[in-house]
Amino acid sequence: MTHLPTTQTKSYFYPPPGHSHKRQIAAQPRPVAELARLRHCPASDYRALSVRRWPVRAQPTSTLSVVVIIMSRAFVKEDSDQPETLPDRPISDLPNYMTATGYQQMQQTLAELEQKLDQLKASSSFTANAERPMLERDLRYYRQRLQSAQLLPPPAQTDKASFGCQVGFVDADERHFQFRIVGEDEADAEQGTISWASPLARALLGKQQGDTVLWPKPAGAIEIEITEISR
Repeated sequence: MTHLPTTQTKSYFYPPPGHSHKRQIAAQPRPVAELARLRHCPASDYRALSVRRWPVRAQPTSTLSVVVIIMSRAFVKEDSDQPETLPDRPISDLPNYMTATGYQQMQQTLAELEQKLDQLKASSSFTANAERPMLERDLRYYRQRLQSAQLLPPPAQTDKASFGCQVGFVDADERHFQFRIVGEDEADAEQGTISWASPLARALLGKQQGDTVLWPKPAGAIEIEITEISR
């Protein structure tokens, strides 16, 4: 069969949050109300951005496939193309203790995010507008955390485990571990740091070398012995 050039209509729509970002819909393009019915949600949850025509080739069968590119309305305001404001990230109710190193790292992260935001603001692309809400939410979070930070000095003594200390211990299977006790935003177990508010840190704080404590774990607490405390 000869493939003859023809035209087809392409529409862009916004679905409600939670729906997939791309979907293939068979046959001819459909109005907003019909698309909403097919996706089992109100027609008001869809908003046509633009309708374009572009050349396609007729298929061997009588049914053409139309790909509708779908993006979430959560990132775009109803009355403009400006990005929506996302809810703030949860803030811990606990004291915002930080080490000097952690504070400096967060300042650096904040500066990098501010620079990236300036770049996004200079762009009018849809991708840039889609990225801005999450970036702005992170900026609000880091600014608030830096403002409420309580910097604690390095431990003066290492006779007992305290904030900022590095604590080594061994379990019953002779497996050795070593973690530094730091602030909540600094904690990264893969990098050897744990939050002072974590169950493990709470079990270690105030203890001395040679002490035996219980390490609370989801599968059940295990007994560990502290072998080292250092700055």
